[in-house]
Amino acid sequence: MSKKKLKLFEAVGLELEYMIVNAETLNILPIVEKVLRDHNHGELIDELDVGPVRWSNELVCHVLEMKGAGPFPSFSLAANAFQSSVAHLNDYLGKTGARLLPTGMHPWMNPLRETVLWPHGQKEIYAQFNKVFGCQGHGWSNLQSMHINLPYGDEEEFGRLHAAIRILLPLIPALCASSPIYDGKMSDFPSNRLRFYESNQARVPSIAGRVIPEPVFSFQDYENLLQKMYRDISPFDPDGILQGPWLNSRGAIPKFDYDCIEIRLADVQECPRMDMAIASFIVALLKQLVNEKNISYEDQKLVSVELLRDVYDRANRFTVEKIPSNYAAFYASNNQDSFAQFLHGRFQDVKKDLPDFAISTLEQWFQQGPLASRIRAAYLRDKDLKGLYNELGNCLRDNRLFTVN
Repeated sequence: MSKKKLKLFEAVGLELEYMIVNAETLNILPIVEKVLRDHNHGELIDELDVGPVRWSNELVCHVLEMKGAGPFPSFSLAANAFQSSVAHLNDYLGKTGARLLPTGMHPWMNPLRETVLWPHGQKEIYAQFNKVFGCQGHGWSNLQSMHINLPYGDEEEFGRLHAAIRILLPLIPALCASSPIYDGKMSDFPSNRLRFYESNQARVPSIAGRVIPEPVFSFQDYENLLQKMYRDISPFDPDGILQGPWLNSRGAIPKFDYDCIEIRLADVQECPRMDMAIASFIVALLKQLVNEKNISYEDQKLVSVELLRDVYDRANRFTVEKIPSNYAAFYASNNQDSFAQFLHGRFQDVKKDLPDFAISTLEQWFQQGPLASRIRAAYLRDKDLKGLYNELGNCLRDNRLFTVN
């Protein structure tokens, strides 16, 4: 996010992560360093602005992050910028026999054998994470996500935004899961990225907590939470290399240097148009909560981690789960609908506030279902894993929805 002081919902910072793979085999290619060098006259820098989108490395050498070079004033602009950036990078990669692949996890990567950690820039931090937690695993080296960064203007806005985000977070797996396959096998969960993410730092449980953040609504309360994490990790990190706010691995984290809160539970989708449509839907729902349309700020602050975690766990299942009535009440809904029905009702509530491209895209989403379910249906029908993910790569290239006919 920019250093310019922004108010609630005045702009949005967005980040998308993609894996680079061999165009023929779809095996991962750890060539992000080459990508960055080739786009910067042979000189390596960790971040590079390519038009309105900034490219940067991640923990591992086969994942490249795209993010706005600054906050976006609209989702329509963001959708166009990201798709142009994807097209540009895919064109470049195509000349070297590579391509970008979407979804939250690579379907058959062996992280113990194939992981290459980033050896430059903040390599000391990456090396220390690897020393403490062992980063050659799915929850570290095989995951791609979308992050949504929302600004706050002061501490009051911070508290209101954090309260709203906490309540919304449990719905994100039902909206965004796209990683049902890993190690070459279909699993029982739509988002295995989240399941690995939840446990990859279990050695120090306070770092991720329950994934759903605690009910804290002031800067000092969050600082107290961070200090507990620093104390807990210090026996494994005596030099304090990992003692920064980014150590916090909950599903939403304050980024105090940028005066924003980052939502990090969303698996990346099959194309930027879908990511941006879903992000606009999430933000529209957050606006309703912040504006206290159905539940007051004071009541939002009382919502427990236990309730929200229960909804979150239900959302990351292939079985048809019902929305608990005490959660549905936050959105003035009395029905115990399935997640799909509940989300469709919320879509109707905010439809008038969404950009046109997001309305048409989400209408397709509600017809076709979540990406994880579409991936599962296509795999169970054809049992052609490579063909399936090749088509997902084509969807990213063409900026179109993945459909199961």
